[in-house]
Amino acid sequence: MNEIIDFGAIAGQIGQMGTFLLVFMAIFWYFKSKRKSPNTSVELIELINVMVKQIDDLHRWHNKDDDEGVKIWYVRGSLEKAIVDMTVAIQLMTSTGRENSLFMKMLVEEIKSISEKLSQ
Repeated sequence: MNEIIDFGAIAGQIGQMGTFLLVFMAIFWYFKSKRKSPNTSVELIELINVMVKQIDDLHRWHNKDDDEGVKIWYVRGSLEKAIVDMTVAIQLMTSTGRENSLFMKMLVEEIKSISEKLSQ
């Protein structure tokens, strides 16, 4: 049975699981940092409201796009600059390689020519 694997859906599920884990860890850390359990339902509701505010802040931070619609937190500017610099370096190396290849072909032809002249 041939199935087509939807990697986008898998990535989405992993993202959802990661978000759930992050929220769970935030709740755990928050309660651990307070070193006490809420005694009343009012305290529990207050703690949950604080966590909801923090999650909303986190969403607002991560929901910003650049000019091309890419989430800003996905790509750092320094990484983007490094990639551009590497692309320029690779293009220069490719150009130099082509020039070296042409030079080597001309050199081989010249050696063949001199070899033929000497063998006559």
